[in-house]
Amino acid sequence: VASASVAVEVAAAATAPSPPTPVGGASLVRLIASDAEHAGAGACYIDGGVPEATLSALDSLFARLPLAARDRGVNHKHRIVDADRSYYSDAEGWVAAALRSAVGAV
Repeated sequence: VASASVAVEVAAAATAPSPPTPVGGASLVRLIASDAEHAGAGACYIDGGVPEATLSALDSLFARLPLAARDRGVNHKHRIVDADRSYYSDAEGWVAAALRSAVGAV
């Protein structure tokens, strides 16, 4: 019951007022060339692709997400997992829309 009320509060706080629009001047920044012989080949990020209001909404959402239960130090397929995680279901699609908008801007 407590987690359900937290989920409702998180959903209410995370609702974006309107779909994000691309920010002018968005650019793709390559970290590792696509043709590099490296496991991270093609790694990149988009700079300037998400409006400040959307970034603020994401920060607010992240601050409200409860930490998921974890099995501290449990071996998962030969690696130790010792990380805090939170999960969010983007049922209204505003996070996905922000990402699509950023990718479409470059």
